[in-house]
Amino acid sequence: MRKITVSIFTFLFVFALFNAKSQENTQALPEPEKEDSLLRVIEKLQSDVSILSRIKISGYVQTQYQKADSAGIASVAGGNFASGVDQRFAVRRGRIKFAYVAPLSTYVLQFDASEGGFTLKDAYMKFTDPLVNAFSLTAGIFNRPFGYEIEYSSSSRECPERARVFQTLFPGERDLGACITFNPPKTSNYNFIKFDAGVFNGTGPNAKDFDNRKDIITRLTLNKSFFNENLKIGIGGSYHIGSMLNFTNTTTKNQYVYKMNDNVFKKDSSQFSKRQFTGLECQIAINSVIGLSQLRAEYLFGQQAGTSTSSSTPTAINTSDTYLRNFAGYYVVYSQNIAQLPFQTVVRYDVYDPNTKVSGAKDLTNGDIKYTTYGLGLIYRLDSNVKITAYYDIVENESTQLKGYWTDLKDNVFTLRFQYKF
Repeated sequence: MRKITVSIFTFLFVFALFNAKSQENTQALPEPEKEDSLLRVIEKLQSDVSILSRIKISGYVQTQYQKADSAGIASVAGGNFASGVDQRFAVRRGRIKFAYVAPLSTYVLQFDASEGGFTLKDAYMKFTDPLVNAFSLTAGIFNRPFGYEIEYSSSSRECPERARVFQTLFPGERDLGACITFNPPKTSNYNFIKFDAGVFNGTGPNAKDFDNRKDIITRLTLNKSFFNENLKIGIGGSYHIGSMLNFTNTTTKNQYVYKMNDNVFKKDSSQFSKRQFTGLECQIAINSVIGLSQLRAEYLFGQQAGTSTSSSTPTAINTSDTYLRNFAGYYVVYSQNIAQLPFQTVVRYDVYDPNTKVSGAKDLTNGDIKYTTYGLGLIYRLDSNVKITAYYDIVENESTQLKGYWTDLKDNVFTLRFQYKF
């Protein structure tokens, strides 16, 4: 995003005020004292302008129209459609971000406004060590350091939404916690290395912690450029370990934990349900005469704790039975700029299997159904501020023996999005 600093007009206006004031106060002073007074005023003005120039304001708004194959479908393309609704207008994101950037520290506040309400997205501070400038501490509400997809800004991403596996495991992308990062400065030969290690509540950005357990997330990435930055390659791995308290055998209701055993759910007596994810990532970008070509892929697998009908990460106390599932999910995205034209094409293959130990979801629920999504899109960049995206999600669910899921549902979604970014 381009950063907004103090305009030249503001500078001239403030300078004129200070200059007029200094002339009033120095008319009766001897010539040397007049010069000293003017010098002090200029120094004060320069100091004030330097402080104001550290304030950065940026943001973007995404307005979109969507058409679904049928009314009232469940969707990860911007949320479920309301009952009886198969088309809608929406402000998907309306972001405004304030940052105060000092040489060794940063303070950030970001908000999101839409027809759904006004929410806090980011609220964190970041400090960098003054000795080697390689270690930093981030604390507050910020992106979880897991995988590439989470930290890739929604304003820059070619696909309208993140892959299904990330939306399921990391709702809201952000969390409340603290993270230590090792990333040598750009002047270092080891700048290509980045390692994050953080501790988080595990409840997402807008919910308070409801148990005494914390999530630990680590990520290691290596990024290198070759041939005058015409070839960029990045690889990385992430690991998440956490757990969820099982409120079993309460006075109001007997709650149980169920774990897959011999392809069926059986009761488990664990007090805490482990949530353990591993992620692998790779990115390749090539700049050539045909335009910028980019290929990205991520693969996630592990164990997730959810409910009988959902494998989404809970953001509040689970008042129903807990179900443990082994999952796997991945996506592959290829985008291609068309030479020097303002057009870009994108194709994505997205798979999420919430329960890898079963197929066909016999005697199970819709929380165990595998989804495969094919995405096709065309992006037009009017200028550096405006981007228009036309994107079509072809969603396929596995055929099951569950009522309502015997065949593929009619839940494809077309999205036409207008974005203004500053």
